Amino acid sequence: MSKTRISKRVVASIIEGGGSFLFLSGTCLFACQLFFWTLDGRWISFPLLFLFYMFGLKIPWLEDPKCYYELHSVVMFILTRLPLSFFVCLLGIIFLSWGEKVRGIQRR
Repeated sequence: MSKTRISKRVVASIIEGGGSFLFLSGTCLFACQLFFWTLDGRWISFPLLFLFYMFGLKIPWLEDPKCYYELHSVVMFILTRLPLSFFVCLLGIIFLSWGEKVRGIQRR
């Protein structure tokens, strides 16, 4: 086998492994939320905006917009409403399909 064929397989395996990890992480986050909801009866929400707070990212435009107010309201709506678990699972599925494309697998 040629080197490019082997390197494609390695790259595809790394991408697919990362996608699997992301998908399982999102699923586990949702399972933890569901578990605590069954204990307390309260849903603990983790919106996508939680990532910015968790990693300490400060984007001045998100905190105090000076222009593009309509775009700011749409972006904030998405960041506060989209669940982190759904986003991470979706990102994992995207990585898995990208890994299959790199590998060259075509399922019919």
